Amino acid sequence: TAYGSVGKWDRASTTLEQIAAVRPTDLPLLMRIGDARRYHGDLDGALQWYQRSARLAPESSMPGFVIAQAQVDAGRYADAIRSYTSLQRFPADVGVAEHDLGAIALLQNRGTDAAWYLRRAVKTQARVIQTWRALIAAELTRRDHDTALKQLERIATTWPNDAQLRYLEGV
Repeated sequence: TAYGSVGKWDRASTTLEQIAAVRPTDLPLLMRIGDARRYHGDLDGALQWYQRSARLAPESSMPGFVIAQAQVDAGRYADAIRSYTSLQRFPADVGVAEHDLGAIALLQNRGTDAAWYLRRAVKTQARVIQTWRALIAAELTRRDHDTALKQLERIATTWPNDAQLRYLEGV
């Protein structure tokens, strides 16, 4: 952690890997090694450590979400889509995975796909404003202004003073 705080991610990952040799079943440690590799610019090395974490804890969705986010950050959208799709096997995380799949579709300017995923996501996580914002943006990307306004009306009383929702309403 100290090496990381001063930006010496190569030394951080080397030191953490030495500790992992002694503690090979420490999930947070394996994830931290992946993070150190990622911050050092070694995406493939990071993905290997994250995948090792996923094998260690197949009942946890955490490694999968970290893998998928690293892929998005690197612009590997096809890989990220596969990763997020596989995370839908965790019932508690379906809404989050669908939100993220919708966000990727928005990044790729695929408004119809984005709206489909985000409509599903708001059903399972209706109290997450970021999902509603993304859904409305997807509807606007599709040029379906009526549906966007209907979505805004549905949540107007929940977040009456949200500046981003008001902006989307103006659009």
